[in-house]
Amino acid sequence: FPEARDFMIHEGGLLGRFLQNRAEVLPPSELERLRSWQAGRRDLYEIVGVDPGVGMNLRNMRTGDEQQIVEQNSSQEAELGQLLLLRLETINGVTTSYGQGILVPGNHGDRVLEIMEDLDIEDLLRWFVGLLTDAPAAV
Repeated sequence: FPEARDFMIHEGGLLGRFLQNRAEVLPPSELERLRSWQAGRRDLYEIVGVDPGVGMNLRNMRTGDEQQIVEQNSSQEAELGQLLLLRLETINGVTTSYGQGILVPGNHGDRVLEIMEDLDIEDLLRWFVGLLTDAPAAV
């Protein structure tokens, strides 16, 4: 599952280990971007506005801050009130998401906030696996 791999890279510390071992061989621009990603935080966002094919307005469920992001693909099917577990970055004044985003069922919002507040990679992975096993079968 790409989501679990993304959790391990970022929250599980694999990106940090990679940077410890390989930083000296990376071009400066790549090193700067990876360090920015390492410092980034995954958060739970509620979709509060959608411009299909262009972007979304998101409210950070932890801080209450709102962000407008450029997101051409996901915005086409996005619905107001949906919850997304994302990491955001702003480059040259344009905010986008990076890494693997996850659509979070509304009844899981409180649990995800709790996990992300005092992050433990095992709790995050257990939640995600539980989400997969609770999912309805594909038709």
